[in-house]
Amino acid sequence: MPHIPVLLQETLHSLGLAPGMFVIDATVGSGGHATAIMERIQPGGMLLGIDWDPEMARRAQERLAQGKGKYMVVRGNYAELPDILHAHGLPRADALLFDFGFSSEQLEMSERGFSFTSEGPLRLTYSPESIPAYEVLAASSEDELTRIFREFGEERWARRIARAVKAEMENLRVPREMTARRFAEIVARAVPRGKGRRIHPATRAFQALRIYVNYELDNIARAMANIPRVVAQGGRVAAISFHSLEDRIVKQWLQKMSRAGVMKILTKKPITPSANEKESNPRSRSAKLRAGELLNAV
Repeated sequence: MPHIPVLLQETLHSLGLAPGMFVIDATVGSGGHATAIMERIQPGGMLLGIDWDPEMARRAQERLAQGKGKYMVVRGNYAELPDILHAHGLPRADALLFDFGFSSEQLEMSERGFSFTSEGPLRLTYSPESIPAYEVLAASSEDELTRIFREFGEERWARRIARAVKAEMENLRVPREMTARRFAEIVARAVPRGKGRRIHPATRAFQALRIYVNYELDNIARAMANIPRVVAQGGRVAAISFHSLEDRIVKQWLQKMSRAGVMKILTKKPITPSANEKESNPRSRSAKLRAGELLNAV
């Protein structure tokens, strides 16, 4: 299933795109937003696409090659944007996009374990160098897993889940035998059944582990802090988040830079998908877009 970029038109408007711009898509994925951005900055514009996942960077490269315009795709972590720009001799950007959600295409990579139904090992990592989630489950104590599920998943039943997971890990010959499907089933059995539940019972536990193994919240905070070093004066930044932990960091950093006179906030309230978009693309339902304009670069 091809990935559908969320809040596409709203994002393009927030970035204030024009021909000749240099734009960074710091979470390029398979190139959904990037393709539309590249069309709007021609003639003379350039797009830099970055992704930590080597497979997604490869797919973005293939997709962007079908369009017209100058572009570069780099495999890297958006938290290290200043170093990436320096390494490639690139200037500050006229516009910068972060989309902190993971791609629908990654759900189909069974070897990553992002899908509840995957029979592949529970990795949940974007980078092949990162420690997989099944190793975290094996090495962490019940108390530590409880903290992970509660802090990064805001999971009410964190203790029950941690206890059930540790009990199951003891029955495995090797940690890698913990598949995504097996983990989802363990969580579903550990969590009390609720009436009218709108999400899969393992959603928050998966989220917590994914955030933890990829250092997502730390990386978002580092990326936001680096904006004045990455974006040119008068340039714009747009950030799309998908849950409260991400959105809180984005909001707080925009407010902090606004108070310091560095940033003009363009979205007093986050922009959310229309009813039509939510219906046609259910994964967009929790998306929030915030944007700002850099007044002073560092």
